[in-house]
Amino acid sequence: MTGATIHARSRARRLARAGTWPGVIRAELIRLKSSALQWFPLIGLLIGLLSSTFSLWSSGAHDASGILSWQAMYITGMAAPILALLAGLAETREKKARYGGTNLRPVSPIKTRAARLMVLIALSAVFHLLNFGVAWLYAVADYRAGAGTILSAGVLSWIGSISTIALFSIVARVTGMIPALLVAVVYQVAGTLTAEASWWWAFPPAWPVRLLLPTLGIHSNAVPLETGHPLAEESPVAGLALNLAFAVVTVGLAVALRGQRVAGKRPNPHRRDSDDGDDPKHATVDPSVTGLSHHPVVHIRGEHNVRENQSLLNVLAAVHRPLSRTAATPLAITAVVLVYAVALIYPPGYVSGLYTFAILPLGAGLLPVMTWSALSGAWPIAVTENHRIRGAYLAWQAILLLLLAVGTGGAHLLAGGDLTQTARMVVLWALTGILLTMVSTALRIRFGSGVAIAATVLWTVVSATLGGDVLAETVLWLVAVPSWPETADTAARFVIAIVLQALLISGSTVWATREIRGSERRG
Repeated sequence: MTGATIHARSRARRLARAGTWPGVIRAELIRLKSSALQWFPLIGLLIGLLSSTFSLWSSGAHDASGILSWQAMYITGMAAPILALLAGLAETREKKARYGGTNLRPVSPIKTRAARLMVLIALSAVFHLLNFGVAWLYAVADYRAGAGTILSAGVLSWIGSISTIALFSIVARVTGMIPALLVAVVYQVAGTLTAEASWWWAFPPAWPVRLLLPTLGIHSNAVPLETGHPLAEESPVAGLALNLAFAVVTVGLAVALRGQRVAGKRPNPHRRDSDDGDDPKHATVDPSVTGLSHHPVVHIRGEHNVRENQSLLNVLAAVHRPLSRTAATPLAITAVVLVYAVALIYPPGYVSGLYTFAILPLGAGLLPVMTWSALSGAWPIAVTENHRIRGAYLAWQAILLLLLAVGTGGAHLLAGGDLTQTARMVVLWALTGILLTMVSTALRIRFGSGVAIAATVLWTVVSATLGGDVLAETVLWLVAVPSWPETADTAARFVIAIVLQALLISGSTVWATREIRGSERRG
């Protein structure tokens, strides 16, 4: 037997093993170790620490109900977006890697998708273990009665997460991570608002929320259930059955649906394969990104050239061209249209609330996720041609947020808002938006889209929970930075907010600039 024959048989055996269930699961675990997904459960640890800490600060309950009520922050506000992030990261990773070449090997794509979903569901289990496990440990350490209820809530929440993961795996596979996240926000809001409706059983987004309400002992708005309320006595059997049935359907669809075809796709030299990739070694440069490559290099005094001597405004105009083509521009226009539509129907409080608690924190956090990918491929060449592109990129985002703040201020006035109050809000909207965007920019460049999106979801929900509640009257208003335009409603608070914003913006801008320079060194 020749060496070639032995090698061929060995290769055939490896390929045969690769197509077995242990083989595809092992391959998926290898992919997991080389991606940001392996750190996803740590978000659960953070949520568990936050809920336990907030319970310590604010809850007067001496049993587990005080901790459970703070888990409402996750169940009614974060669950769908965070689970959509989990699914979206996995699908984006596969698209970027062109599914690792598995479509060219004798491996069943159905097995591959099933293995990926199994790993995601397992990650969700670890996520929920850390989230509710930390809260349970705190309840046990504090000798709180009913600590076991926290673990029951964690199990039910994990069961409800299965259908959400499968559903948004489909959405992310077909559309991409950002659209999936936006759909998840709507999905979460719709499910929370309808969880106590008489027809909740006919609306799948409400099922994961409804399943947890009796166990958490809260209404869908996180207010504790009254003694004797029918919901407090409701059996989880109906909700559990609906969630399990929906999980079977969505998992089946997620495994069967192939999604977008990537094999044989003709490459576009001006388009990145993924909005999460920053590797310039595999990127081609679109001349419009630099905005300067059409100018001849004219040396001045033997050391400087025209490009280096161009003003920040010229570089800003050049940066505007590729950035205006991203999803940020149509989404910003949509946001302005939305607030003006609300202003025509509702009083000014609705306009400010919509912008402060939803559009501002979500938009400011997602802005760098959408814009950095438009520049990252050509960045090494662009920054070599003109170092002012760093400031121009950050300035472009800040200007967009300033324009949005002014536009929303106009809608607030149109709805009948007071001029002084509107001016105060516009200032805080602009400063808050710039701060959040600088932080998100640093996170996006240093850790990737997943961390930036997770941070966006966290600060949006925490801000709405603390800033939109009676807790805004306590010292906790300082924690909910994105809600400062609403909560800094006195002269003293306004001054404190302005001073802190100035300090935080300075620090976050330095941080973002440092991360940009770091990405240049890393290549």
